[in-house]
Amino acid sequence: MAKSGAERQAKYRRKRATAGPQGDGERRVDLWVSYAAFFALRRLSKHHGIGQGRVLEDLILAADTKMTQGMTDEDFDKYLNAT
Repeated sequence: MAKSGAERQAKYRRKRATAGPQGDGERRVDLWVSYAAFFALRRLSKHHGIGQGRVLEDLILAADTKMTQGMTDEDFDKYLNAT
């Protein structure tokens, strides 16, 4: 018997928890951004030929790397426990 749309969606969402190159999963981010940020994201995505999610991931991870460079071990531990 064919699955309903809700059943297919539930299965898809369950699989996201272990998706990704390392199998560590993906999380959904739902947010509102300014008009300017929306179109900047769209331009970046089209310019680089990648999805908007990938653009956001790259920007976030680059900012995270920059933030943690040069941190002491104590500061890094505090930073990691901020979540």
